[in-house]
Amino acid sequence: MKIKIFGLCAVLLFSCVLWLYQDKEAELVSIINQELANAPAATGHPLFDLLDATKITDSMYPWIGFPVIVISEKQLFGGDDNSTVPPDEIKLKQKLLKYKYKKRIIFNIPSWQIDNDKAGSILTAKHVEWSVLLLTWAKEVLPETNIGMFGVPYSPWSALKSTAHNMSEYLRIHQQLQSVIKASDTLYPLFQLPSLEHSDVFYLMGVHLYIAKTSGKPVYPVLSHKYFALKQQGASPFIPANILKLQCTFVRENADGMVWWAAEAEAWDRRWHDAIADVCFI
Repeated sequence: MKIKIFGLCAVLLFSCVLWLYQDKEAELVSIINQELANAPAATGHPLFDLLDATKITDSMYPWIGFPVIVISEKQLFGGDDNSTVPPDEIKLKQKLLKYKYKKRIIFNIPSWQIDNDKAGSILTAKHVEWSVLLLTWAKEVLPETNIGMFGVPYSPWSALKSTAHNMSEYLRIHQQLQSVIKASDTLYPLFQLPSLEHSDVFYLMGVHLYIAKTSGKPVYPVLSHKYFALKQQGASPFIPANILKLQCTFVRENADGMVWWAAEAEAWDRRWHDAIADVCFI
């Protein structure tokens, strides 16, 4: 019941979040309410989609979702650092032809990801432009395929909680990302966990999901059983099961689907799975 109430508060009644964090989020609420008035939130699907984007090396393991193709920048460009490399239309289209008739693909291009409030970066506009080109060309080659960018929209955590960034900067970047969002069929915000405090987890998920849903596009948050950043030496790489269950419950109640992701290849480990399967993989 507590999760349902908070989910309703954070996603449907954003004024509740304003009441909790009024000083910091006044501008965010104003902008999002204006956007929501012009673009109704996604209505969702009759069935919740659960997608498996892990890199588990075992040939067989328990079901954690339907396999989904995540295309890396190395697969597209042949290297891992393409921050200053514009896309080549002919080469990209030739590579994308191999995915013809695939139901869904997600592009994961870390070199182009807008993942912090860097409006001053001269490359930000280029990365937005190149992402739109990639999505546009992909749609021309794969008209029946659902396409989207990994990590869009990016997390508002720094803007909400850090003194080094501010919400107006985040909103300026988010406005620049509108062309990428418009060119996407589905949004895949990455639900990172900079804090394990329950209130922070709920707050961040609620704001992040709300921002994504104002686009009117289906939203499939990306979750993982492992921390995205390296933890201190000797610490467990796995996110606590109670936090993962909170995330899964929230996403299932408020989003259109969920992508279970892993950054690196790994052998199957049933410990994390068995602790959350009854909530996350049903």
